[in-house]
Amino acid sequence: MKATIPSFDSFPEERRTDKNEPTKDRKDRDDKHGDKADEFLNSLKHQIDTQEEEKQKKRKRNYQTNTEKTQAVKERKKKGTTTITVVPAEHHELNKKPGINKLTFTVDLKDDTFNLLHARPDKAKVPRYRRLGGGQVLGIHSHLRITFSSAHRGDGLELSLKPSSKGISISHPSVLQLLKDKNLKRIALFNKPNGNKNDTKTAAGDHFIPLATSHPPNPSVPLGISLYEEEPESEHDDGLGDDYLPPEDEGGLSYLDQLNLRKGELEKKTSQHPEDVEAWLALVSLQDEMKELGLVGLRTRMANMDQEAISRHVQGTSDLKISYLKRALREPCNQNNEKLLLAYMKAYCDQPDLDLTKEWKQILDAHPTATGLWIEYVDWKQTEAGSMNVLEMVEVYEELIDRLVTRSETPNTPEKERTLFEQSIVYLFHRCCLMLKQAGYTERAAAAFQAIMEINFFRPRQKNLESFNELVDDFETFWDSELPRIGEDGAKGWTNMDLESVLPEPQPAKHTSPDQSIQTLQGNSTSAMSSYWQAQEMKAHRPLRTTDVQDDEDPFGCVLFDDIRNLLFLLSTNDSLQALLYSFLSFVGVSIPPPDIDTNVPFFTDPFLSTELIDVPERQSTFWPQLDQKLPSFDPYGPTERLSGIKQPQMIPLRIFPYDIRQMFADPAHWFVRFDPPKESIDFIVNSFRTLRSSAGLKKDTYFQLCELSFEARVNISSAVQLAKHSLSLDPQNLVLWDAYARLCLLHGKPKKARDVYVKTLEMSEQSAVGLLSLWYSWAEMELQLGHAQLVISILARTVNCLNETPSELVRNSTQVRSPALLLRVRRAFTGHLAGSFQDDVPMSQLRSRVSAAAGYGTFQYLTEGFGAGSEAFERSIEALRRLKSAAEEEELWLAYGRLIFRQLRGHQSFKPSLIRASLHRAIARFPNNAVFHALFAFNESKLRIENHTRRLVDTVLLNNPPLVSASRWLFAIWVELHLNSATYNLAAVRGLFERALTNPSVRSCVQVWRLYIELELRNGNLERARSVVTRAVAHCPWVKELYLVPFTSHFEKDTSQLKAQFVRRMCRLVDEKCVRIRDRAGWKRLQTGDRPSSPCSP
Repeated sequence: MKATIPSFDSFPEERRTDKNEPTKDRKDRDDKHGDKADEFLNSLKHQIDTQEEEKQKKRKRNYQTNTEKTQAVKERKKKGTTTITVVPAEHHELNKKPGINKLTFTVDLKDDTFNLLHARPDKAKVPRYRRLGGGQVLGIHSHLRITFSSAHRGDGLELSLKPSSKGISISHPSVLQLLKDKNLKRIALFNKPNGNKNDTKTAAGDHFIPLATSHPPNPSVPLGISLYEEEPESEHDDGLGDDYLPPEDEGGLSYLDQLNLRKGELEKKTSQHPEDVEAWLALVSLQDEMKELGLVGLRTRMANMDQEAISRHVQGTSDLKISYLKRALREPCNQNNEKLLLAYMKAYCDQPDLDLTKEWKQILDAHPTATGLWIEYVDWKQTEAGSMNVLEMVEVYEELIDRLVTRSETPNTPEKERTLFEQSIVYLFHRCCLMLKQAGYTERAAAAFQAIMEINFFRPRQKNLESFNELVDDFETFWDSELPRIGEDGAKGWTNMDLESVLPEPQPAKHTSPDQSIQTLQGNSTSAMSSYWQAQEMKAHRPLRTTDVQDDEDPFGCVLFDDIRNLLFLLSTNDSLQALLYSFLSFVGVSIPPPDIDTNVPFFTDPFLSTELIDVPERQSTFWPQLDQKLPSFDPYGPTERLSGIKQPQMIPLRIFPYDIRQMFADPAHWFVRFDPPKESIDFIVNSFRTLRSSAGLKKDTYFQLCELSFEARVNISSAVQLAKHSLSLDPQNLVLWDAYARLCLLHGKPKKARDVYVKTLEMSEQSAVGLLSLWYSWAEMELQLGHAQLVISILARTVNCLNETPSELVRNSTQVRSPALLLRVRRAFTGHLAGSFQDDVPMSQLRSRVSAAAGYGTFQYLTEGFGAGSEAFERSIEALRRLKSAAEEEELWLAYGRLIFRQLRGHQSFKPSLIRASLHRAIARFPNNAVFHALFAFNESKLRIENHTRRLVDTVLLNNPPLVSASRWLFAIWVELHLNSATYNLAAVRGLFERALTNPSVRSCVQVWRLYIELELRNGNLERARSVVTRAVAHCPWVKELYLVPFTSHFEKDTSQLKAQFVRRMCRLVDEKCVRIRDRAGWKRLQTGDRPSSPCSP
């Protein structure tokens, strides 16, 4: 709608006369002005007549045109935006410079005749306006403001309703921290000292009496901002604070001044209370923040900042931190505090040119019981490029495991503390085996896991051994007998094997010998030679036996018992045995987490264990975008629309989420699933599951049985169905196994058979059976996936006993529409059931099924009332679980909610994007490592073509606290940046994210990040950058064999520079220094020189 504003500067003004001016001159001047006014009125009359004629012509236009204008006006009204065409306001110059006779403006002394005649301004005239500040216009309601986009455009102004969110001022502390100049000062308002704000009386003799304010200041709007002052609680407080803080001479406080103020407060606090460990740690942490501030200052002052200046600045900060921590550790109450010791050693590691090994030895000898200190020492030792050696590192792990075993076996150790010690032992053992595997010692790593599984799950029960050493001696007899071990064909477990049985026949080595390798490569190019050689080097080999034929040049293929003796231990608690079981499965390629854990635990976040994406080269293809190779074409209507590359969120490369029955048997086309197991490890995994199934502790473990069925379903669905039938024959009353069997039938493409399984199981089960409600919901979930909405409503009504029909009758009446009265009863029944379930002390039957009940209620509301009602039902149940502090159940319910959101997004149904965005934002803030929530959020924004919403989520939630951000979050941020545009990606932005991630010391030890960073540079042809990244990666992960082999890939085949030869020689030297294993030494030497291999039969 076009709107006009009255010309306020054209109203009559009071005539100003000069008394000293002669009367005649004044009369002549008035006559001249009168003539100008008459001319203006005549021209105005002519303009009014012309406009009236045009209006009459406009009335004769087509009705359709007027209708279109009306529709456009209504649409703009709905948006709350009013378009106003204006011209810049004239600025009156009251004091004109002498000597300038040119008339720069004209003052209209007459009234606005059109306004007086028609009681409205003339729409044909171009209105003039006066700005009032803050986007307001004089004469227009204060709720209408000038939009930012039209303020400086020059072709008119647009007015819109005042936004509800107030913009952040430049003086706000959050904005002040983003400024590069940290010495910039900000003026803050404070009360005067000893001032009484309510005192309005004045002393005698004062000539000014101030008026008392009738409207006291609003306490919710403080007039001054202080970073470290608490907000006032008194109703009569005006928000300024009672303490007076005088500003500095320059006026105000800078961000650096505020940090110094905080530093002074902490120093005072630590002096008065030296036993306050948190205050000491806060003081040390403050130095890191000030260090980053100093680096910003260095970048501001120095255009080409050298590394030496940075090192001096970092060392100075480290010296200051060490001095504080030494003062803290001098106190008798703090001498054995593990947190202070860890902070001290981390600060000491920043010191250059020091013997850190000697300092570590001293601190460990002085505090032998500090377990966290020992683990930190292992982290430092493994990532220290100068002194790290793979074989020596194994001895460090052996020593630490022995210390922890000694502590856990102390008779007075509580059960809970013993469990923590044993879980730490399992974690260190897993890391040691993974390091050996990545360094090329795959046989030794696999043999160590075989031995530890045999001795903990299959040790003979009839032997009464006095000590663990006797048990190890007996196990050595089994090991040297060459009988099949776990994971091998014919293995039954130590306790089930007959040591006097016939030994297996000697088998030839499965890996290719150097001569065979040379013959295979004969006639191929150097690139093919290096590719084949690398494939053989990185292949996972299983341990050989002493009776097997093997290569004499590679003595590490056969693992002797002495190679693994010092890594063995015995566990005594169920939780630690469970941790060992799933660590073994993760090591062999089945990445299934233990039950009842959430994604915030170290199992998902530890950087040393995050290798799933690079274990199999084919998995990396899911990380990189498949860019559209369409040729650019000229579009006369402007640039084409940017399409998002996030089209299938379930194909996200980071598969980090908890595992329940819905995740285990999900259809990859409809939901998120785990990666397929490595093809070369399938036989080993199948044999391992078969052997573990006979273990006494795992025969009745339903979750382990589900894991085996899930793995078998990914390999061979028919075999998985047969295995489920076999398990049900042994335990026919297990409703969870019946549920799994029905889901396997659905995966097999037999929905009718799956429905029959649910119907018969529910009809034969007792009403009070444990898990019956979960089975009802599983059936409803399957029917919802098949699109039978009315049947789902009937099933959910029968779940809470609001229907008396049998499951068979429900199927026959699958299309019947239920009455509103029944729906109301079902809603009340669900509400009452959930109110009783979300309590601290509930029966086990309700505890195991309350997540299914909450998901069923949310699904019922979704089908009957819509997506908004379903979301509200899920949110209420999630809030109840949060109050109960049940993180695992809460995340499981969030995943059920996520399935509903994914269905809504893919169903092309109407929905509120803001509602989904807010829900997923809360889920990510609660579980920031869950890849399902990440992918759904990015998919929702990609449908709306809004890229910055995803970037804002990444910056404000996932990467908010960089020292605590896991490697998976950084990789998700990089993956999003790669896939926001299906045609291309911003290489500088992606590289910047990699560099930001690698500033975190914990992320620098993650091999996945380095390997993907190298691949990024190689994909873009940046060989120099790739070579630099490889050098940095080797410095932080010196045990990884794959990094040393990068220079021999096909990407560097065309590089003939002298730098390549130097780089290759350096990598070869480091391989020998770090004791990284190379199997084919002959092929390794030929690749170093770049010679083509010759046939051994050639002269």
